[in-house]
Amino acid sequence: SGQGQKLKKQLEAVDDYIIQGNYEYAQELLVRILRKDKGVHQAHYKLAVVYKQQEKPQKALEEAVKAVQLKPEEPNYNALLGSIWLILEDEEKGMKYIDNALLIDSMLPEALLFRGDYYTKKGEFEAALTDYKLLEKAVANEPQTLYRIAFCYKQLFQYRKAAKYYEKSLVLNPLDVSG
Repeated sequence: SGQGQKLKKQLEAVDDYIIQGNYEYAQELLVRILRKDKGVHQAHYKLAVVYKQQEKPQKALEEAVKAVQLKPEEPNYNALLGSIWLILEDEEKGMKYIDNALLIDSMLPEALLFRGDYYTKKGEFEAALTDYKLLEKAVANEPQTLYRIAFCYKQLFQYRKAAKYYEKSLVLNPLDVSG
C-alpha cells in the first residue's frame, strides 16, 4: 500500500540521519510518524536509539519499553532496553533484557557487546572475555572488539595473548595506539 511504502521510506531516511549523526532530524521525523500511528514498533526503537545517542536515558527508556511491548520477540529491542537500564544503573533489569536478547539470538552482536562491557566494568574479565570472543565470531576483524579482548587478557595477566590481540587490533586500525 502507499502508506506502507511511505512509512518504509521515512524509516530509511531516519536510518540515514542516525548514521550521519543528525539526531534532531531523525527525532523530528520519528515523532511525526508516531503521531500518526503509535503502533510502529520500529519508530519507537529508533527513537530510543536517538535519545540514547543524545544522552537522554529516561526518554530512551520510555521508547525502548514501548518497542519491546509491541514486539517482545525482537532481540535488538531487548538488547537496547537492557543497555539503557544499565546506563540508568539498574543492573538486574539491564541484564534481564540483555539475556532475553541472547536467548532469542545467541550471537546478537549488540547484546554480546553490552554484556561484555558490563562484565568489564564489574571487573569480571573472564566473563567479559567469553562474550567478546563470541562477538569476534559474530563480527570478524572489528578492531574495537580485538582491543577489548586484549584488555581482558591483560587484566588476567595473560600478556602474550593480550599482545597478540593488541597487534591484530593495530593492524586493522593503525591510528589506534592507546593501550
